[in-house]
Amino acid sequence: MFAVDLNDGTGTGGGAPTMVAAQVRVEGSPAAREIVALERQTDGVWRVAGHQRLSDGTLDLRVTGGAVYAVAVDDYGTLYQPNRAVAVGDVIRPSVFKGWLYRITEAGSLPASEPAWWDGNLAGPQDLGTARAEVVRYHRPLAHGPVPVETI
Repeated sequence: MFAVDLNDGTGTGGGAPTMVAAQVRVEGSPAAREIVALERQTDGVWRVAGHQRLSDGTLDLRVTGGAVYAVAVDDYGTLYQPNRAVAVGDVIRPSVFKGWLYRITEAGSLPASEPAWWDGNLAGPQDLGTARAEVVRYHRPLAHGPVPVETI
């Protein structure tokens, strides 16, 4: 449901200030994701109406009266680079992507040559150069809309 406060539309974003309640779930659990709201304006031109990282809350937008679509985007990670220093929480993507990413659990450096990546069948953190990482599934972007707009 969109809650819209249409006023004079002033501000740097263009369009009228609006907000929408958003909730992201991955495999049934709340998950923080980047939410991007796209608006197809009445003239057919697409524009970004707003974006924010959240799992549950309100996404602030500016719309011009067109149809709005919300897209939840997962972290695609950083492409593997030999000997790269990594910190806890960094997400690494293999050069040949097969649906799995690797979240760093212990800081260090990636190996000099790309490793034999593991999949979700191998649980828990594994050595990755001098760092350690756990495998995580990449979830493709999920879109909803157009969402009917309700003025307040």
